[in-house]
Amino acid sequence: MDLFPRKSRIMAAVSFLILSVFICGCSKKQVKPEPSEVKITSQAFSAIDHLRKAYEAKNAAAAKQATTSTGFPDVTDSFDQFDSVTLKFYPKWVDMAADGTIDINVAWDGVWTKDGKKDKEQGMAVFEMTGNPPKLNRVLKGNPFTYPH
Repeated sequence: MDLFPRKSRIMAAVSFLILSVFICGCSKKQVKPEPSEVKITSQAFSAIDHLRKAYEAKNAAAAKQATTSTGFPDVTDSFDQFDSVTLKFYPKWVDMAADGTIDINVAWDGVWTKDGKKDKEQGMAVFEMTGNPPKLNRVLKGNPFTYPH
């Protein structure tokens, strides 16, 4: 005499299989640590966005927080040449050098307003960042922080 009919054994096997899949699917997965390059790049992008906001607000104190003494004039020298500005940044490429500098290629477009007249400009900038956390050391090409005349 069979204690467990065939149908019950099949149901038990299917239940066990479903339970096994559920338990394996809910187990903790090992989380890979974030590479240092990712962290540094993220900090550099944040610093660039901080500079964009500081430039739009003409806030020299805020710009100073995200620049070196060399990079500060690249951001603030044109503050008195316009009334308002709207900038948009689109990071494209990051190059990390062995000496610790980071070059970030950023496509940008901006609209400057002076005495009711609007000037539009777009370009490709290369920001040299240095330090930890990264700060703007200088704008190598295509400075978006310059009022277009």
